[in-house]
Amino acid sequence: MTLESERRKSPRIKHGLPLKISDNEMDFITQTQDIGVNGALFCLKKAVPLMSRLAMTLLVPSYMKKRTTRKILCNGVVVRCEPLHAKDTAGEYNIAVYFTALKDSDRKTLMKYVHQVIGK
Repeated sequence: MTLESERRKSPRIKHGLPLKISDNEMDFITQTQDIGVNGALFCLKKAVPLMSRLAMTLLVPSYMKKRTTRKILCNGVVVRCEPLHAKDTAGEYNIAVYFTALKDSDRKTLMKYVHQVIGK
């Protein structure tokens, strides 16, 4: 749970949140490796072509209401897909997505969560 120090416009944290990804072929269950209000990084056992559109469901815990969880539905586009290991062609892939559709209320929830984790 550390803050990524990069040139991003908004903070990102290394934190695993449950994530369901849907594409044209099937659904995948995984967790984020890092997350921010503009995008996320996660690992899949499938390469995903750049610029692919994905539907995603994030489960974000809320520490304000006695450990409740909020379901966030969003869309994103794949901006990076790299093999986890350099020689790996059929293994796992790091997938980076940029959120293209996220409700304002969900963006605020995600922003609040990121700042809560940073503050710990």
